[in-house]
Amino acid sequence: MKSDELGIDLIHQKLEQHEHTITQLLAIIAINNKKITELSRRQAKLEQIAMDQTPFYFSNSSHRVPPISPNTFQKNK
Repeated sequence: MKSDELGIDLIHQKLEQHEHTITQLLAIIAINNKKITELSRRQAKLEQIAMDQTPFYFSNSSHRVPPISPNTFQKNK
C-alpha cells in the first residue's frame, strides 16, 4: 500500500511541475503575442507614413518605364 501511495504522490508532484511549466510557457506566449501585435502596429504606421511621404511621381502608375526589349542585348552578327 505504501508503494502505491508513493507512486501516486510522485505522479501528483510531476503533474504539478508540468502544470507550472505549462503556465510559464503560456505566459511567455502571451508576452510574445503582445510584442508581435505591437510590432505589427508600428510597422503598419511606418508603412503609412512612408506612403504619405512618397512623392507623387513615384506613385503615379501611368508614367512607368517600358520594359527593355529582349533584342536590346543581343550581339550583332
